[in-house]
Amino acid sequence: MMAGAKLGAMAGAFGGPIGAAIGGVVGGAAGLFFGDQAGQIIGEKMGEWTTQLREADIPGKIVGAWDATTSAIKSGWDGALKIILRCLGQSQRPWQRG
Repeated sequence: MMAGAKLGAMAGAFGGPIGAAIGGVVGGAAGLFFGDQAGQIIGEKMGEWTTQLREADIPGKIVGAWDATTSAIKSGWDGALKIILRCLGQSQRPWQRG
C-alpha cells in the first residue's frame, strides 16, 4: 500500500498539492487492492504446491530407496561373511557363540 501511495503522490505532484493528495489516495487504494489480490493468488498457489508435495510422499520414497540400498549391502555383507567364516572353518560368528 505504501509503495502505491508514494507512486500516486509522485504522479500527482505534477498537478500541485491537490494532485499530490488525490494521487496519494488513489495510489494507496490501488496498492491495497492489487496487494490483496496478489496475496490471495500467491497464497492459493503456495497451498496447491504444498499439497502436491505432501501427495508425492517424498519422505516415503527416500526411506524406500534407503531400505533397498541398505538391504542390498546387508545381504552382500552377510554372504561375504559366510564365505569368510567357511574358509576359516567356523560355523558361527565369534560374537554369536554362547
